[in-house]
Order: sequence, then structure tokens, then C-alpha cells
Amino acid sequence: MKVAGIVAEYNPFHNGHQYHIEETKKQTGADYVIAVMSGDFVQRGAPAFLDKYDRTYAALAGGCDLVLELPVIYSSASAEFFAGGAVHLLNGMGVCDILSFGSEDGNLESLHLFASILANEPEEYQKLLREQLKAGQAFPAAREKALKEYINIHKNQWNISDLSSFLKGSNNILGLEYLKALKKSGSKITPVTIMRKEAAYHDIELHDRISSASAIRHHMFKQRTVSAISDSVPEETFQAIHKAIDTQRGFPDYNHLTPYLHSAMLSGCEPEEYLDWDKDLANRMKQLPWATLSFTDIADQLKSRNITHSRVHRALLHFILGIRQDVFTEQFVRNPVPYGRILGFRKESSRLIKAINQNGSIPLITKPASIHNYLNPEDSWMWEKDLTASRLYQSILFQNWEFRLPSAYERSPIIL
Repeated sequence: MKVAGIVAEYNPFHNGHQYHIEETKKQTGADYVIAVMSGDFVQRGAPAFLDKYDRTYAALAGGCDLVLELPVIYSSASAEFFAGGAVHLLNGMGVCDILSFGSEDGNLESLHLFASILANEPEEYQKLLREQLKAGQAFPAAREKALKEYINIHKNQWNISDLSSFLKGSNNILGLEYLKALKKSGSKITPVTIMRKEAAYHDIELHDRISSASAIRHHMFKQRTVSAISDSVPEETFQAIHKAIDTQRGFPDYNHLTPYLHSAMLSGCEPEEYLDWDKDLANRMKQLPWATLSFTDIADQLKSRNITHSRVHRALLHFILGIRQDVFTEQFVRNPVPYGRILGFRKESSRLIKAINQNGSIPLITKPASIHNYLNPEDSWMWEKDLTASRLYQSILFQNWEFRLPSAYERSPIIL
């Protein structure tokens, strides 16, 4: 039995995602595909475009055999921890042979080279990185420039044609983090990369057959003519978007978080204690007239040369969810992922689930009510944050469209 893992947001699930699953099975001969999927909130710090169970159904129909939820402390984290949490979850299944991810150019050799540098961080590279950070660069830009300089110094050792272009690819960057996480965790999982087809990750233009998730979201937020995306998504996603328009009359996005951010500020908690914050960012937040600003207005004013929009969005979400920096760091070092929550599976995958139960190092959870039977008190906070995220997502739908989404304890895994 050969098992491949895929880490994704499926926000929403589109034809490109289905192509990735099909190519993974074709190129690796995998019998089963496990998807580790973001739940209620995604890595850019926003609520998911569609409910996670709608996305799970589409993923199963699109070829996945088992969908697990990536805990919110990782699904809303920086690329390093997003990838790290997902890899630890796949490691914990005890059956995953392959990690398949998309990349802009399909060059696994270069990815391995860069990942080795980032995983080992030679002193020469660390010095270059410190210099870039000291110059006021945001971390992603500082890392890119330091890596370029380090590679250029040693260019006679490696044949790198276009490093700048390579490091601009969002999938390439995430691929680096997957490889780095595999190396650091001592994983036996073999990485495989599938070249991204047609639409780029941040492309906001719709295409005939494969459009990016960004383009689909952008179109639906602006136009809401669902017929225009029919060629870009499978029927299951098409129907889920139709349903959201009919029942919710809208889609969650950043500014739906505004009242919750205001409430967090009114609570008197210190922002600097939470993930992705520092003292300077917290002080600038306090000096804003935040009570009269929307989430995106606040983010725009907090963005600076050395702090990206993405980091600000994540920091604001972590403050709302109460994800503390010290607790997060301790958890990642001690026991990164203590459980795997099943969002859905195919009936034919019973052999896969049986193998996980026999070989896995962490429990599979199908009923949230039983989760505390498997967790010690130190790890229970992770589930509490997942539950908080679920309730926040519920509240957004209810407050804005009076749509009542069932609670986490009322939901059962999707079985296809």
C-alpha cells in the first residue's frame, strides 16, 4: 500500500487541485491520497471562503481518500509553521510514503539545495540574513536576498539558472518549507513536486480551465456571477458556491473580523503576547484610532517596510483567537500535533484508516466530544483553539447573514 500526502487549503477546491491529485497518483502510483487541509481560517489570516465541510466534500469527489484538518494554530501561521505542522501531522499517521506539493517549475533538485541551506543555516548565511534584517527588510525579502547572496558566493558549486525567479514563486517558497520540515523532523516521507499548470498562485484573472483560488475568490467578491467560474471548478465546488450565495448571500473575508478585533482590543489584553506580534507592532496598534477603523484599514496602517501585509493579517487573527506566542512555541517544540481530526473520507479507504490506527503515533478523531479522552491537559489547548476558530466562523456567518452553521460538536465527517 502506497500513500501520498497533500497539504492544501482548497479555498476553494478547483480544477488545478484535481489535476494535482490525479498527477500525484499517476506519477507516484499511490493507492491513497491523504489531504491535510486548513479548516475555518487560512494562512493569509482570513476566514475560509467556503465552509470546510463543503471543501472536504469537493476534495473527496476530486480524488482524495481522507481529509484531515490542519489545526488552526498552524493553518493561520507563517509558511514555516504551516508546513511544519502539516508535516508533523502526516508523520503522525505512520503510513505516509510521499509528500506531493505543487511548484512553479517542478525542480526538486534546486528545492533540496535551498532547503538544506535553510534547514542547516550555515554561519555565513546567518550573517547575511542578519545584515538584511538590520537594513529594515521584511523577513521574506531578507531571507530571499541573503539566500541569493549566499548562492552567488558559492555559485561555482551549483548550477542555478534564475534564482530570483525561483524565489518569487509562492509554491516554490512553500515547497522549501515542506522540505525543511521533512529534514528537521527526520521524516522518512519522500517529497515529490508537481509543476503548477497554467494559473499562477496569486493570479486574479480567470482562465478557461484552470484558474487560481485567488482569481475565483476575487471574481466572486467583486462580481458574484457564479456562471463565470463554471469552467474553473468541479461541480461540487460550483454547487457549494451556489449554495453560499443562496443561503449566506455572501462570503467571509477580512473585514468580517472587524468587530471581533475591536472586542479583543477592548478586553485589555496585550497584543505583543500573541503569535506574530512584537512590542513595536503592538505599540503602533495601540496608537491607532482602531475603534473607527476596519480590519483591513488597521492592517494597511500597520504594514511597514519590514512587516508584510500577510504577517499583519495573521497577527491580528492570532490576537482575536488568543493564540499566545509562548504557548505556541512550547507546543511546537514539545508535541507539535497531538491528534488528527477527520473531516471526511471515502468508503473505500477503510483499509487506509485501519493502517493508520495500527501504525500511527497520534489518535484519529472522528467525534469531537471524545477528543479529551485522547489528550493530556497540556495539549488540550490546541483543540480549544480549533473550537474557538469554529465558533468564530459560525458567528461571522450568523452576524452577517443570519446563517446558522452547525457547531463543531454537531458535525460528522463527510463520507463519500
